[in-house]
Amino acid sequence: MKKNLVSLMILAVAAIASTATAAVLPSGCTGLWLFDNAANLGQATIGTDLTTNGFPTGGPGGGALNTWPGIYATNTGGMTANGGGDYVNQYTIVMDITLPDPAGWRSLLQTCDEPMGNDGDMWIASDGSVGVGANYSAEGIIPTNAWKRIVMAANLGSYFKVYVDGVEVLNITDSKAALNGDLSLYDYSVSFFADNDGEDGAVICNTLGYWNRTLSSAEISAMGNAFTVLSIPEPITLSLFGLGTLLFVRRK
Repeated sequence: MKKNLVSLMILAVAAIASTATAAVLPSGCTGLWLFDNAANLGQATIGTDLTTNGFPTGGPGGGALNTWPGIYATNTGGMTANGGGDYVNQYTIVMDITLPDPAGWRSLLQTCDEPMGNDGDMWIASDGSVGVGANYSAEGIIPTNAWKRIVMAANLGSYFKVYVDGVEVLNITDSKAALNGDLSLYDYSVSFFADNDGEDGAVICNTLGYWNRTLSSAEISAMGNAFTVLSIPEPITLSLFGLGTLLFVRRK
């Protein structure tokens, strides 16, 4: 019995060590999509399946969603009004993306209650900056043909921040970040990569996640870049002995 227990503990330690370079998915994720099932491209790993007219393609270590003008993905679950307003004012979105084409405008986020119902609400501009309205990051933050992890963290009434590979690149504090304003979400629909007049250039998305809360800068920094594996904490049988490991969502 003691020998079996020791063997199990060795296996557990080995499992933990094998995931040491992975980043744990921050708590409270209500939507996670990896686009690994070409037959059901919007299939959720966590939460509700996406509605999408996109096409499957390859991404780092797995599948990806291929979008271009008129192609979008819509989430309809896991969103609840918060932040003291009538809409979703506190939320976080992570997306691992690459831009396959030469310079052009790309829509990342559309807060309309139907896909392609109005203008996009967060953009990558033709110069590689990210933002909206009078608020944009430095140029070249998002180059073409390079995988980047973009995180949008909304705490509306205070700020809307954008991070690239764990580093803050934009902090919107003007009227765009107002409570119940343009960047707030309906509690039943939010779309990605959509625009109503063709400015939604090609984006390939490898991973997409949603939290109905504002992640902290420390949580976002810990998620790293698009080649950092996001893993879900998952207890195993050895939890009886106070041990656990991480179950990979995907090995990239």
